[in-house]
Amino acid sequence: MYRLSSLSRVQEALIASGGLSGDADRDYVAKHINMATKLIDGGKVYIPKIGEIEVQTADSGTSSDVLGSITAQIDINSASSDVLESLPGVGAVTAQKIIAGRPYSSVEELQTKKVVNKKVYDEIKDKVVAE
Repeated sequence: MYRLSSLSRVQEALIASGGLSGDADRDYVAKHINMATKLIDGGKVYIPKIGEIEVQTADSGTSSDVLGSITAQIDINSASSDVLESLPGVGAVTAQKIIAGRPYSSVEELQTKKVVNKKVYDEIKDKVVAE
């Protein structure tokens, strides 16, 4: 556990921890961890080891156990298309709709602006912020 300012980002947490270990899955980090995401109090950033995601997928048919461990919320006002697509139910088209609808003053605007349907909204509302 590391004590950081309330404005800290994932990248600052990794620096404070001494950086990625030698067995960290750097490809996974590059593709799926948004280093600019603001940390949340009590949040957890989990970096899998090389091969861990594939092992989880092979054993259980899904990697949700590992992916669910990443609790930093995604900012819908600044996240890239790739990061938005990592959300459940969000593909390339929906990610582009989210980007086109910026800026958002609240997460609820995803529904009021009809950017996502209720089902997708219910799946992502706790995983995103509008900052």
